[in-house]
Amino acid sequence: MIAPTFESMLRATRAVLRNHALEDAGRADEPLAAVAGLLQLDRAICYSLHIVDDRARIDTASSHRALDVVETFDTYLASAPRLFGGYDPVRPAPRQRNRALRLDECGGADTACFREFYPRHGIEAQAQLRVLVCRGEALLGWVGGWRDREFDDVEVRALQALVPDLRRILQLERLAGEAAFGAAATQVVLDAIAAPAFVTRVDGRPVHANAAGRAYLAADADARARLSSLVREREAGEHVTPIRARGAPLHWLVVLPPAPPDLRRRVQSMATRCSLTPRQAEVLALIVQGEANKTIAAALACSVRTVEVHVTALLEKTHSDSRSELGAKFWQLKE
Repeated sequence: MIAPTFESMLRATRAVLRNHALEDAGRADEPLAAVAGLLQLDRAICYSLHIVDDRARIDTASSHRALDVVETFDTYLASAPRLFGGYDPVRPAPRQRNRALRLDECGGADTACFREFYPRHGIEAQAQLRVLVCRGEALLGWVGGWRDREFDDVEVRALQALVPDLRRILQLERLAGEAAFGAAATQVVLDAIAAPAFVTRVDGRPVHANAAGRAYLAADADARARLSSLVREREAGEHVTPIRARGAPLHWLVVLPPAPPDLRRRVQSMATRCSLTPRQAEVLALIVQGEANKTIAAALACSVRTVEVHVTALLEKTHSDSRSELGAKFWQLKE
């Protein structure tokens, strides 16, 4: 039986967790601070793991008065065995998934982590309460903490009652992180293309563009209409590639090599302004069409290393830090 006062604290804590999950408001450590307050933890952490070379490493982490623990834990894991603690980080045993457990109940006191890592932070003599929040067989996060006195059954049940809300938060944070990574990765890939490149919706509306693409949109009033036309008709010779992902609407990768007459004029103009050699101008013409160094080498009958030398010279002469920036300057060029 949970005392009325503690019951009200539990309700308040669940409200904090639910609001965080629904609104994604505040800092990432706010839910953990609420759990620590409810259970009167001296220190608390929440972390997820991934496996690198058969060793566990921290993927994401938040802390409540335990930043030193988080910062040194990943260093410890780099040389620790994969099964460093009382659970398998790849696939926790069913009896441990989503169950609030004390240290002795999860076998944590008889592990390498307890013997080697805990003493560094003075927590080997403290009581521990934690839960392995899982979705199916997969671990979403280790959530728990330490204090000087033992945890009673009421507190164990309270942490158990928080598991559904903690799982919802960790799932949403993982999805948000994957979405943010996907957007960042898309931009990095697009920026590696010197020609105007876009990710568009099914109707041709751009949702991502590299620097050359943004310059192209700004310089050409008909650019958006051309994108839509290319996606609808998928004209031969143009780079229009479908992007399909389960649960997401169809998108297209569109790369726009400039029309030959415009290409020649722009290359000649940039070659004059930047004092390019004839060979450098040839390399420029292929770069801004989105060609890779290997393809350029084959087209010009030279080695990839020679192309790399020409590309470096082009970046220096045009004061560009990347192929994407070079492409943007090419499209912004006033003829």
